[in-house]
Amino acid sequence: PPPRKASPPFDKASADLVLRTSDYVDFHVWKCILALASPVFEDMFELAEHGKRSEGKTAEGAECTSSTPSSASVIEVPETSSAWTLLLRWIYPSRPCHDPLPPFLLKTALAAAHKYQMDG
Repeated sequence: PPPRKASPPFDKASADLVLRTSDYVDFHVWKCILALASPVFEDMFELAEHGKRSEGKTAEGAECTSSTPSSASVIEVPETSSAWTLLLRWIYPSRPCHDPLPPFLLKTALAAAHKYQMDG
């Protein structure tokens, strides 16, 4: 199926990265926020930047700057959109999630947070 956009605030076209979940939801996010929250993403972005430098291309770091939708990279992640909604609400400087959570979702989100080393 074609991917659909996540709900706000993860639907901004100016974001520099798209996380596509296993249920085909696209989260438009900022690399700098993911890099601050997760050493896994920080390493991934550094490796990508190093590869671009090696190929003679302009390096694209994990800075919070505007980009066009066509320049945003897409990373497919194996977790569901429900898990990523919760994870991103934990780490993003926006509205936190205060709704009651079903235990299975909390368990899934905590497993993903552990996987991506989001210790906070």
